[in-house]
Amino acid sequence: MLWGGFAIFWEWGATHAGRTAPLVFPIFGAVFVAVGLYLIVGRFLHDSWRRGRTVYVLTEDRAIVAVGRNVRVVPLAGASVELQAGRGDAGVIWFGTPPSFLMANSSWPGSGAKVPPSFELASDARAVFEQVLAAQRRDRTG
Repeated sequence: MLWGGFAIFWEWGATHAGRTAPLVFPIFGAVFVAVGLYLIVGRFLHDSWRRGRTVYVLTEDRAIVAVGRNVRVVPLAGASVELQAGRGDAGVIWFGTPPSFLMANSSWPGSGAKVPPSFELASDARAVFEQVLAAQRRDRTG
C-alpha cells in the first residue's frame, strides 16, 4: 500500500504540477504505479486466475499438478510429503521441502522461483494427505 500510494502521489504531482514537468517524469512514474497496482490488487487477481486454471490429480503412484499447459508430475515413491494445515479442513500438501518465508510468494510473474509442487488450499487436506501416505506405504510393501 505504501509503494502504491507513493507512486500515485508521485504521478499526480508530476502531471498536475504548476509548471509542466518533463515527459520522462510521468513515464517513469507510470511504471511504479503499475507495480503498485499489481501489489495492491493485481496479485490477488492473478492468483485467482491461476487457481481457476489449476487441476490436482492423485493416482496410486503419482501426484499431478496442472496449471494450464504446465504439468508437473511427482512420483510418490520416495517423495518427501508435508502437510501445512490451514483454517478448517483446508491445507497445503507439499511434495518436497516447502519454501522458506522469503520464497513463499512465488506468484510474482516471471519470478523463476523453484517451488516444489503442491496441492494448494486442498479441501479436506488431512484426508488427501493420508491417501498420499497410504499410497507410499503400498509402494514400499509392493
